[in-house]
Amino acid sequence: MADKDEIIQLLKNTKLTQAQIANRLGLSVQRISQVNTEHNIRQQNAKRPWEANEEDYLSKYVGQLSINQLARDLNRTKWSVTTKIAAMGLSVDQNDNRAPKKIVFKEDKPYVMSKRPKIEIDDSFVRRRTY
Repeated sequence: MADKDEIIQLLKNTKLTQAQIANRLGLSVQRISQVNTEHNIRQQNAKRPWEANEEDYLSKYVGQLSINQLARDLNRTKWSVTTKIAAMGLSVDQNDNRAPKKIVFKEDKPYVMSKRPKIEIDDSFVRRRTY
């Protein structure tokens, strides 16, 4: 089992996420998070900065791959990738390669409500009060 010093070293010296550190050391994410908050190593809401090779990859494949695929490849969220594309001055619209869906109306058959069988309740077993 890894000791606190090893966890602290990985948190300070690498850009690995807490989940990646937990997988590497065989610990739970909660344990890594606990050590992080005890020693104030990383801010909880700090965003991981974009590296130059990530920006190059993004500018190269922005028109060819979908936003979801780019986010998976870069290990980022879809929102983060979309925001970065807009910040780089590239068009997000050119990134969507899906063709629009064709709406087909079927005029051959008019809409008919389905007829359900009428449910009859047998209440002969109910005792009636007479006043």
